[in-house]
Amino acid sequence: MKNRYFPQYFRAKRPYYNNAFVADAFNAARDPRIPVVAFMRDTILASAVNAGLAENVNRQDFLYRESPIAQTLVTLEWNETPLYDINPALLEALANSDPGDMRLADLRSPNHIYYLHWGPQTDLLLNGTNPVEGAIVATVKDQWHVALVARTSASWLSMNERDNFLLKFPESTRLLPFEQAVEIAIDSELQELQEVFAASQEGGSDWGMTPEIRDRMQSDMQRNTPVLKRALSLAGNCIAYLTAYPGDSRFDWEMNTPSSMLVKLARSAKEAARTASKLKNMGFLQIHRVGLDFQHSADTATARHHETGDGIHASPKPHWRRGHWRHQAYGAERAQRKLLWVRPMRVLGGPSMASV
Repeated sequence: MKNRYFPQYFRAKRPYYNNAFVADAFNAARDPRIPVVAFMRDTILASAVNAGLAENVNRQDFLYRESPIAQTLVTLEWNETPLYDINPALLEALANSDPGDMRLADLRSPNHIYYLHWGPQTDLLLNGTNPVEGAIVATVKDQWHVALVARTSASWLSMNERDNFLLKFPESTRLLPFEQAVEIAIDSELQELQEVFAASQEGGSDWGMTPEIRDRMQSDMQRNTPVLKRALSLAGNCIAYLTAYPGDSRFDWEMNTPSSMLVKLARSAKEAARTASKLKNMGFLQIHRVGLDFQHSADTATARHHETGDGIHASPKPHWRRGHWRHQAYGAERAQRKLLWVRPMRVLGGPSMASV
């Protein structure tokens, strides 16, 4: 269970990423005399060179891939690493649902920045090999930023595999259908690459993007676009669930937390605070477990199905009738709208999820 979540995995894999780095980045961000982005790039590059970054690896290309995810994770830690662990039964239902009428404007983020964890998805493979396991979601001014993350077997110094893609949703996409907003976010990333490249050619950028870097990053985006779209849709469905069912989220510690210390958390407020601080220093994370109510309802529906035989058909193979999100009218003269989940349904041998 070690390094179960991506933030823990990332910290374990990067020698530069430690408490001192997070603290120094925080102090730099509060000091107008220190260019925090340059500080982080310099620290990362020095660590990479010390760890054996090959001479034939383009330094700027390396930083384009490494620096944004490091900055994102540092910001996540500054905000106490809010983490929402999606229950597998709920995840399966959400993965078999479409965004429908959903818009970014309908979604309510539980935190300024947070991590959605759903575990490695074998049908969402970056570069055909690395399962997407979650998303870091952040609100940056008027934009939504979503970093899709995966683990790789390659060294962090290798340029052969990427373990993250950061997509930005422009403010103009807030009122558009979610699937259209996803298309624009991906197109905007490709357009931004062109703009940064053009600025660097005119001497207006300190990143020094070369045609080779631009082409590589464009190729990465285009090759992974189908997976990115499906992963963003899953992230949107998870956020929609948190929006529509805020009560189905339980604050807890990750499952490998020592039981002896969990007992101490139930004692006096002073001892609980001391124990919580110790657990965090040991690397354990507090999490929100999302979907326990859904799991209970799904188990009840399954038991009822087995008892009554409801829904049994000639075909032994169950499949899903896809769900979707739609707007429901409510309030005075039904003038307001809220998201409603029309849940997916198992058919041909499985219990219905529509009543869950």
